[in-house]
Amino acid sequence: MTDYPDDMMKTIVENELGATAGTTRTKLTCAPDLSAGGSAITKAFAYRNVLTVLQEIAEVAKEANDVWLGFDVVRTAPGVFEFRTYTGQRGQNHGRASGDPRLVGKQYGNLSQATFGTYHAEERNCVLVAGQGEDAARVWVTRTNGTRIGASKWNRREYFKDSRDDSTTAALEADGDAALDEFRPRQVLTGTLHDTPGMQFGIHYQFGDVLSAEAFGYHVDCHVGSVRVRVDQDGGEQLDIKLRGEL
Repeated sequence: MTDYPDDMMKTIVENELGATAGTTRTKLTCAPDLSAGGSAITKAFAYRNVLTVLQEIAEVAKEANDVWLGFDVVRTAPGVFEFRTYTGQRGQNHGRASGDPRLVGKQYGNLSQATFGTYHAEERNCVLVAGQGEDAARVWVTRTNGTRIGASKWNRREYFKDSRDDSTTAALEADGDAALDEFRPRQVLTGTLHDTPGMQFGIHYQFGDVLSAEAFGYHVDCHVGSVRVRVDQDGGEQLDIKLRGEL
């Protein structure tokens, strides 16, 4: 299939779980196409798990188009659900350069348990992509990141990607680029958010918003990745809000 990444996601869900999937498989509807996931991509995925394919498309959008692409299933009425896609962030952009930043940090009294690290354990920087054919006739594509390989003389780390469903060089290259992005070293900032008078959940920010976090000398735009609400027997609420961002 060749399409915009977000539209491709919706076509897949529509075919497998939506109106065109057949009455025994129809579980939800899809929001309208937005064509907002960057330029068109090509991908093959016959007989593969829907969730896995959607996650891979999101990786391709990030690698090929430098666009954050997310998706969710949203309850719109009792027993009614809709598949939706999001670009940039799930909610509103309150990042550092947004023009409407929401500031998070220990100095503001609204961030605790902050951690920052660069993680190389899963890094792969040379991807060998195998397409169709057998033995010497099998089509191969190699995708590399020279900067990461050159970080030290020991840093070439290879990965084999079986893409026998792909029939074009462009599709093989896209799979390789997605794998390079998936297994890149990650600089990650995480932490727990706390309500303050000027920074309250549900008023100043929501689940899925991007906030501007400061810790360890870094400024990182972080997604509000999870929100848990605990209600006690007296009706009191406790919020557990986590954020995560990558440089």
